[in-house]
Amino acid sequence: MNDTSTNVTPSPYQTELLMAALKDRAHRLPSDAKATTLDLMLRRQWIREHRADGRLRGTGTEHTGHTHFRLSHAGVRTAKRQERIQLTKTHTIGTIAAYHPARAKRHQDIVAVQSRPDTEGHVKVLSGRFRRLITVALTDLRPAPPAALAPGELTDTWAVMDRHYLGVEGFLRRSGT
Repeated sequence: MNDTSTNVTPSPYQTELLMAALKDRAHRLPSDAKATTLDLMLRRQWIREHRADGRLRGTGTEHTGHTHFRLSHAGVRTAKRQERIQLTKTHTIGTIAAYHPARAKRHQDIVAVQSRPDTEGHVKVLSGRFRRLITVALTDLRPAPPAALAPGELTDTWAVMDRHYLGVEGFLRRSGT
């Protein structure tokens, strides 16, 4: 039986470790990961063991000191696939989301998802800012700010958000007239 990476679905705990490592700049796994899980992830070639100096364990002169685990290329691909699966479940067709592109803070937007993700992890969304369909990466979508009230309900309460849509929410009560 071949126990290597690409066609195996990680367990919820393995997915949690993969996602944590994907967010780390050096793709390091948390140091408190369970040894049995690390062994399984090593067999699946999702992670590689590195020496304290950053070099792969087993290369050059053997080192017996502290080691740590980092995602391999297969591990990064698996982590990104799991991230895309999680985001696909969160951002289904018709959901409202906040668009925060990683490369530019100035182009934030509130969008409505209009398609399933393509093979690259992009979806078509209806942009509130541009009032047309645009294509965005699923990883650039965040949960939308909560609605202050149910749609269509009449009230004298207003929800005020900052110009970046996801800032601190403030609630102002209109003075009675």
